Amino acid sequence: MLFYQKAVSVFVVSFALVVSLSLSGCSDPEASARKLYNEAMTLQREGQAGEALVKYKQLVEKYPETQTAVEANKVLLEFKATAKILRPALEGALQVMAIDTGRFPTTKEGLQALVEKPASLKGWHGPYLRVKISETPQEVVKRYTDLFEYQGPDSGGLTEGFSLIEKP
Repeated sequence: MLFYQKAVSVFVVSFALVVSLSLSGCSDPEASARKLYNEAMTLQREGQAGEALVKYKQLVEKYPETQTAVEANKVLLEFKATAKILRPALEGALQVMAIDTGRFPTTKEGLQALVEKPASLKGWHGPYLRVKISETPQEVVKRYTDLFEYQGPDSGGLTEGFSLIEKP
C-alpha cells in the first residue's frame, strides 16, 4: 500500500509539473496581440508612424484570429487612406520642384529636397511641401517617408522621373 501511495504521489507531482511547464510556455494570443497593439499605438503617438505600421502588420500576421487584429487592420486601412490622400500632394510637389530646378531629387537627396534646398541646386524656390510654424522640415518629410519610399532618377532602372512606393 505504501508503494502505491508513493507512486500516486510521484505521478501527481510529475503531472502538475508537466502542466505548469506547458502552461507557462503558452500565452494568451489576445493578450500578446494587445501588447503589440499598445506598442504600436505608443509609437504612433510619438510620431513614429513607420515603426508603428510595422508593429500593426506583425500583429495581424502573428495573431490574425484575435479581436485586436481586427482593430489593427482598421488602423492599417486608415494609413492606406492617408497615403492615398497625401500621394497627389507629394507628386505635385515633386513636379513643381522639377519644373523649377530642371530635375527631380536624387534618391540620396530624397524628399528632404522638397523642404530644404540641396547644396548647389539652382532654381530651387521651395519649400514645396507645406511646413506649419509648429513643425520642423524633418517632421514634414517624416510624414511622407513613413508612408512612401522615394526613388529618384538615379536609382536602378529609372532614367528620368521618380518612383513613389507605398510602404506595405
